Amino acid sequence: MKKKYSARLKFMNLLICSMLLGFATFHYTEGIEYPALIKFRDFIYFKESRYEADTDGMVMNNYLGHKRVYNPVTIAQTALIDAQCFLSQRFSAPPEFHDCSKLQVDSDKIIKAANWFLDNGVRNTTGGVDYIAFYYNFPYPKYSIANPWLSGMAQGQVIEVLLAAFELTQKEEYYLVADLAANTFKVSIDDGGVLVKVDGGFWFEEYASTDYAEAPLVLNGHLFALDSLFWLKNYNSEWDHLYEKGINALEVNIESYHSLSWSYYDLAGTLANGKYHRIHISQLKRVLALNPQLRMIEAAIDTFETDLLLPFAIFERLIVSHNRYLIFAGGLYSSLFFFVFLLIKRRKSAD
Repeated sequence: MKKKYSARLKFMNLLICSMLLGFATFHYTEGIEYPALIKFRDFIYFKESRYEADTDGMVMNNYLGHKRVYNPVTIAQTALIDAQCFLSQRFSAPPEFHDCSKLQVDSDKIIKAANWFLDNGVRNTTGGVDYIAFYYNFPYPKYSIANPWLSGMAQGQVIEVLLAAFELTQKEEYYLVADLAANTFKVSIDDGGVLVKVDGGFWFEEYASTDYAEAPLVLNGHLFALDSLFWLKNYNSEWDHLYEKGINALEVNIESYHSLSWSYYDLAGTLANGKYHRIHISQLKRVLALNPQLRMIEAAIDTFETDLLLPFAIFERLIVSHNRYLIFAGGLYSSLFFFVFLLIKRRKSAD
């Protein structure tokens, strides 16, 4: 009886050690493994490309059960790195925006995306503010948002592409649409824009809609919106005030985006995945390079980078998020460790 109990105890110890090592290992390799595992997931679950092209060759998404829909961020990102590198050269931005040393800017990509935005913006006026919006015409279930809805992140990345097109061509229409798109940062969500007033200043919401009671205040979306205001204030000092209000809001509220051992994606309690935690770090470094006086941002970067060094976050994410991808990947590593330990144990028994 004692031998049977001892054998079970050893088996359980082996299983627990394998799980701890497996999930801890995935914490450190997630940044490398994530792209490959996402492709595998897409192959299994989606069974068709997530992206298609329309008759003009513009990218469309098969997204959240909706086929062949336009996503302003996806379209902007076909040219975003080229646009940011071109603007970085123009305005001598710090290298934290991108390592552009090996990139040859593709002006055709920028002009193609910018022309789509010229044709597809919706012009509105509210409270005396004239603006152009690039709407999402499909719902977003995570925040219970019905279509159409607006995104501060999308508006920001559209602006960057349009400004790069203006610099390439000197055609004023690109700049005028970028300027009008930025006016959504002046308009509250209730009035059709993306602005949320928070402690310390203004927040530019990535998922802007009147369908929820309280804006989720997504961190990466606000930071992407700030990028566009950084470029805009190089053209017109009227954007300085809005940029400073957004930066101050970030400095005042950044502590709220740290959980026990990781960063939050939003203030609705959603923990970031490994990809977005790393995006947060790179975005905050960009902000700090431009605003070195921000002590809370500097502290947040140190904290978030420490979180990457310690494996505790993977277990917090498991408990809080119940993420299937996390369970699958961590379980895969745990299984590998378990079979390796079993093999070692059998070899020792054979000796």
